[in-house]
Amino acid sequence: MSFFTQDMSGCLAEVIGSNGLSVHELTIMDKEAAAALSRLRPAVRSGTLPFARFDEATEALATTVEETYERLAADARTFMFFGCGAAGNVAQTIAQFGGWSIPGVMSGTQRRRPVTRFYNSADPVTLAGALSRSDLDKTRFVFVSKDGDVSTVAQLLAALEAVRQSGHGDNIASSFHVVTESAQSGKTNGLLELSKHLGIPRLPFPADIDERVAALTAAGLLPAVARGLDVRKILDGAKSVIDDLTDETSTDAPALVRSAAMAVGLGRYRDCHREVIVPLDDRLTELAGYWGQLLHVRGVDVGTADSIIASRGVQDLAVHLEAANVGSTSSYVTVLQSTAEEAGPRLEPELAAIAGVDSLADRTLRDLNRAQQQALKTMLVGLGPPLRTISIPELNESALGALLMHMMLEAVLVADLMGRKIRQAAATERLDTEILAALQAVNDTHGC
Repeated sequence: MSFFTQDMSGCLAEVIGSNGLSVHELTIMDKEAAAALSRLRPAVRSGTLPFARFDEATEALATTVEETYERLAADARTFMFFGCGAAGNVAQTIAQFGGWSIPGVMSGTQRRRPVTRFYNSADPVTLAGALSRSDLDKTRFVFVSKDGDVSTVAQLLAALEAVRQSGHGDNIASSFHVVTESAQSGKTNGLLELSKHLGIPRLPFPADIDERVAALTAAGLLPAVARGLDVRKILDGAKSVIDDLTDETSTDAPALVRSAAMAVGLGRYRDCHREVIVPLDDRLTELAGYWGQLLHVRGVDVGTADSIIASRGVQDLAVHLEAANVGSTSSYVTVLQSTAEEAGPRLEPELAAIAGVDSLADRTLRDLNRAQQQALKTMLVGLGPPLRTISIPELNESALGALLMHMMLEAVLVADLMGRKIRQAAATERLDTEILAALQAVNDTHGC
């Protein structure tokens, strides 16, 4: 079952002219992508591609995450999620899908849940304000970092001190939670050591999954539950992409294979190394940013640095298009749009006339949204950049899971087609080394 559709006709020369791929070029790319798929399928079937693995442990994880949330949520008013790595971006992507950070979007069940907050830096002003609240006994603290990076450890230390100073130090084991990996030989994990020392419960972060592809681990699923999302539907949606990928009886190549082929082909044949991702729904802006982060796997090709731009919507897109010189072949646009049937508010004719926009009279916001989508497509086709459109009939948990899995697998296929691999990110470890060296330099300067 497909929870979204992908239209890539706007990337073809027969539709947009010379900026698109010719039939011959696409045929070459499709063959290469099919070979990459044949290499990917065994890894998915055998479970050696960790983020795409679905087994008994997956169901157990869903249950554990739900039980963890229920324990923490008892008598809670606020959930604070902390984490300075890529897993924090994943968490916010999923939470926004559930209405977080979108003013006014809250379902009936969410109104009965604790408020959610996310903190992904060691910003002293923001953290001091967040930790100065008077109801820290009603606040729950979740810290997510695969390897326990220095910045997230600092967040934990600050929160621990604030809770102790407020007189609620006895509640630490019941109001704090950590998501981090188990002990690894030769590595120091501050979150793990502190959780052991203070008796803080821990959810495991899989050692074989990078934070960038951690959407379907506890790092992504616990925020999902906090926002009232059904994690089992998220997992089912993700699994539908896996089922499509491994179905060799189908005569149609999975959508993500064509999208990977098109992206790499545009770079190879049209020197198109900049992708602008445009969400036409407020619930998808974090998702666009997350996808951009995944697609940076392309790295540098033919001496040109790839650029992935996540737009905040149509108006923001106009700025990006101008800056990107989108009329050339240098940019490739992906539009994420909902085609849901909800009509939304109807616009009052008399007031529309006073506003001087008679065409809005007696229309609904769905009418405007559809017109906006069509106008954007018409404008882009006229300008000439390659255009991919992803349409989501219903923005629900299943669609979210399918989109997340599509994105992660597309990144893997793109890397394969470019002769690269997605490796565990070492940047965090290097940054921690530099942070500790800088702290030591400060101590030396002050004679400590």
